[in-house]
Amino acid sequence: MKFTGLTRVRNEGDILSDTLDHMSTFCSEVFVFDDASEDDTAEVARRHPITRHIIQSTRWDAEQQSIESHQRHILFEHARKAAENQWFIYLDADERLEFDMDLVRNTPYDVAGLSFRLFDFYMTPDDHEDHERGQPLASLRRWCGPEYRDIVMAFHRDRTVFPPQEECVREPYIEGFQSLAGYVRHYGKALSVEEWERKCDFYSRCFPRYADKWRQRKGRAIHTHSDFGATLIEWKDRERFAVPVPV
Repeated sequence: MKFTGLTRVRNEGDILSDTLDHMSTFCSEVFVFDDASEDDTAEVARRHPITRHIIQSTRWDAEQQSIESHQRHILFEHARKAAENQWFIYLDADERLEFDMDLVRNTPYDVAGLSFRLFDFYMTPDDHEDHERGQPLASLRRWCGPEYRDIVMAFHRDRTVFPPQEECVREPYIEGFQSLAGYVRHYGKALSVEEWERKCDFYSRCFPRYADKWRQRKGRAIHTHSDFGATLIEWKDRERFAVPVPV
């Protein structure tokens, strides 16, 4: 069993080749939506052998709270018409999956979506060197927060809808049951101090819903605790200490 991969990217040139290498271990093809990148993201995607097609937006829209869902809808609908697989998997460039493919192969028919348990990694006082271009993300950082979010990231092509909507929603609507399939290492808060500051500015400016939270995080890239105040843990201890993200 192989997946058709989907990823939506913007200015991810430093990590995208590693992302596509990672996706090639469980995908036979990847469809990419490039959100008007200003670096070499599109070229990196075009050169990679796993890339089936790139949709390139030529105009960046700061209203990200509404545009991201619309772009995922466009990407999914385009891929659905051309994909060679029945199952899709959506991955952001700064995420790395861990799961047992044998379990996925034996997914019952009434399961239409597979969720993955996502944990955030952090930079700490003794571990905050900048990510270097080409460095595998899976080898980056030692500490993560114990908080997790279960996110539907894999889904059946014919029992899934990615609706375009005003509020940014990552997960699709699926017609069937969900099953927990594995884990996600999320490095969006752990690439570099500079990238952390850009992320704070981005969410403060483009996502009014989260603006106050991210304004308060600016200047606090180095962590001794998670953003939710918990003691950081090592990846090997995630099952022992895992707790849902506070509501």
